[in-house]
Amino acid sequence: MGNNPFEGIDVGYYSTPTLADIDGDGDLDLVGKDDGTLKYYQNTGSTSSPAYEAKTGGNNPFNGIDVGIYSAPTLADIDSDGDLDLVVGENDGTLKYYQNTGTTSNPAYEAKTGDDNPFNGINAGYSSSPILVDIDGDGDLDLVVGERNGTLKYYQNTGTTSSPAYEVKTGDDNPFNGIDVGYSSSPTLADIDGDGDLDLVMGEAYGTLKYYQNTGTTSNPAYEAKTGDSNPFDGIDVGDYSAPVLADIDGDGDLDLVVGGQSGKLKYYYNQQPSSVDTQAPTPITTNPWTLSDTPAGQSAFKTGDVISLTLTMSETLKLNNTTGSKVVIAGKDFVLDKTASTTAGDKKLVFKYSVQAGDSIAATDFDIDNPTSDITLNNITDVAGNAPVFTADRVVLAKTKLEYIEKTGLGNNPFNGIDVGSYSTPILADIDGDGDLDLVVGEFMAPLNTIKIQALL
Repeated sequence: MGNNPFEGIDVGYYSTPTLADIDGDGDLDLVGKDDGTLKYYQNTGSTSSPAYEAKTGGNNPFNGIDVGIYSAPTLADIDSDGDLDLVVGENDGTLKYYQNTGTTSNPAYEAKTGDDNPFNGINAGYSSSPILVDIDGDGDLDLVVGERNGTLKYYQNTGTTSSPAYEVKTGDDNPFNGIDVGYSSSPTLADIDGDGDLDLVMGEAYGTLKYYQNTGTTSNPAYEAKTGDSNPFDGIDVGDYSAPVLADIDGDGDLDLVVGGQSGKLKYYYNQQPSSVDTQAPTPITTNPWTLSDTPAGQSAFKTGDVISLTLTMSETLKLNNTTGSKVVIAGKDFVLDKTASTTAGDKKLVFKYSVQAGDSIAATDFDIDNPTSDITLNNITDVAGNAPVFTADRVVLAKTKLEYIEKTGLGNNPFNGIDVGSYSTPILADIDGDGDLDLVVGEFMAPLNTIKIQALL
């Protein structure tokens, strides 16, 4: 998409945009600031062709919010109730918190102060510019704040997803320690290089964008400055006081860039780099890819109507589309896939089931797949990129998910049949006479030990 959907939008000096689904319709809306107030532009277009319309008065859920000059908004689910709350950085360095007491589609924002504000007491320095993301990979939202002197403050969430508590981290405990863009840092975090962790893009006073690649991990990030051709944002300059935000504006699955600046206008840079193409076929995972559940321990325990489940775990999430006929053959029996369609990616597991019929005979030792390439039939099952699963021709011995005990009774099945030493029997098995087999020693109530020779264990 070559045009700028933000053309004509002007929120006044020092625009600091944020993009989120404010009205719960599945596309990205725009929130910008005008001095200390917030402007709201509803996306009346679509996810792939957005069109932004200013909403004012009662149609602006942020109407009436005013934190003074140089406000910097960000939206996130602070209280873990499923909707977006509002955090606004102020010129004096503090953070205001507005809880969404409405819904995902009809938000209503209520100011919270004192102990009801989880950001109470935080002062990151003048012109605070907050962002909330999971920095340490523990599943809750941590706080990163840019500020006037060009550095980044990091506040780790030591609370929970629904009751956050923020603790400042300094020195080596701050993964952004040492990063300094000079003046007026404005951070955003996203996976720029497609490796699954969060990289850092920073706006600054001179209007350019700095890029810091995460060379660490999702739980232990380490940021390395990239310049020149190694910086995908090299050459972008919006004038003064750049404030970037990354989101998929054109619905093509990659991250586009929107940048605010001192002029109050928004510049849009669409990502023209083609998304990486997954050419790797899904395969069974390396450890116990096939597992059996609800499986009797021996052939004598089967009965008509028993359902035996076989679960296959693959290396990637799978997409199913009209998979009628998908099956796995074990001992001549068809284990049929229990799901026929899923238009979106599901999980990595496929479950095949067989209902025992009258006259069936399957030995417990015969639960294996003799030739995966011929005994496995998967119709219209692929990964998200459309790659079909691949199996080796090696024979597969299936693993059981649980240890089961089946009682054996009667002469021939139970070698201990007929033994009765009285009340309170306490048995132990050991090779008493050194002949290589197990003998039985049984204690009983108020009697000497009884030793019984076991001739054979069936």
